[in-house]
Amino acid sequence: TPSSLNQLAPSGEVTAISYSSKSKNIAIGYKNGVINYFPSNQPTIVLDNFPSVEDLIISADNRFIYASNGENNIEILDIQSGKKQENPLSNPGAVNNLSMSMDRQLMLAGGNGNVVYLWFLDPTNTEWKQINGFSNLGGRVTDFAFSHDNKHVAIGLSTGVIKVFETPSENEAKTLQPLSSFNDFSGQILSVAFSPNEPIIASANHEEGLKLRNVETNEEEPFLLDKVMGGIDEIYFSSDGLWL
Repeated sequence: TPSSLNQLAPSGEVTAISYSSKSKNIAIGYKNGVINYFPSNQPTIVLDNFPSVEDLIISADNRFIYASNGENNIEILDIQSGKKQENPLSNPGAVNNLSMSMDRQLMLAGGNGNVVYLWFLDPTNTEWKQINGFSNLGGRVTDFAFSHDNKHVAIGLSTGVIKVFETPSENEAKTLQPLSSFNDFSGQILSVAFSPNEPIIASANHEEGLKLRNVETNEEEPFLLDKVMGGIDEIYFSSDGLWL
């Protein structure tokens, strides 16, 4: 229940939430470094502490949690034992944010620089390898997301620009060029999200609120609360795309 979740870290600021692939389990990360995992059929697990938790994701098989704390490594936590694995995923740059594809075979990792790294989980589901990076983006990365068909990646920047890329294949090692760029905001973008059933990207920030962009026509989509909503930190679509 909400009251029991709140009691586990009464002084901790929640920084990240991840649902399992079938939405039966949930992991919650806190600014003070605590990670709580709530399985549907067993007691709550409190995992190893970090200096802080910036973001986290539950693996497709519900065996691991991938967590970032603003440093170069993505820590891998074994849910059953509650312990970190010895060999984290190492990025060339700092990692604050994580995003995983719908099939949970690809993972984006980025920090406060102008690069987003792309990781691929091999077919045996035992090893991640970094396969590419979206670099020289022209601004500090603030958020990113996969499309629901895993074919595209949207990256929001501190300059107010959104860049859309085609997701590269495992063996496609080349400089990635954006398919399109949208300059919809005068200030930094805080959140981006793809609609699951339409070619729409939603984006938002504090000052200018929520905006919708059609990535096929490159046109901004009008909606009822345009220029009314403000102070937005995070945006999500429902699985059927009817709610935002």
